[in-house]
Amino acid sequence: MKRQIRLEPSPTKESRKALLFRLQRGVAVSLAMLLAIPSGGCSWIGITKPPSRPIDATPPVQCTTGVAAPVGDTIIGVLTVATGVAVVAFAASMGSNKDSAGAIVAGVGGIALGATALASSIYGYNWTAECRELEELQKKCIAGVEASCAALRAEPDG
Repeated sequence: MKRQIRLEPSPTKESRKALLFRLQRGVAVSLAMLLAIPSGGCSWIGITKPPSRPIDATPPVQCTTGVAAPVGDTIIGVLTVATGVAVVAFAASMGSNKDSAGAIVAGVGGIALGATALASSIYGYNWTAECRELEELQKKCIAGVEASCAALRAEPDG
């Protein structure tokens, strides 16, 4: 008895393209979600805001002066937004189908999460700059610079 070997048909160009698209979409969505995990706004969570004026020259203000959290928010925000834009652009280039619609939704979600991290970084940079300014005013006031003491006693602008 002769043995027959059954050959599967070779993949068509369309089936390879669909498989490649699913693979690329999976990688892009995974990368977007990985970058989105820590983008909850480190500056909103990890920075101690400066007190409102008027304040005294002593004791020293207790607020965050370092910019590590805003820098982290900036990096995560830019990477997440860029990934989201890339996912949306790639999905849009593949035409209209159910797979591309899901990728577009994931990309827009990545853009939104990145924008949240970028907004957090803006607040963080402002808060840390204000804290450094208050610390400097307190030091100068203690050293006898009356203009610095007046600035500490003044109501904030806006």
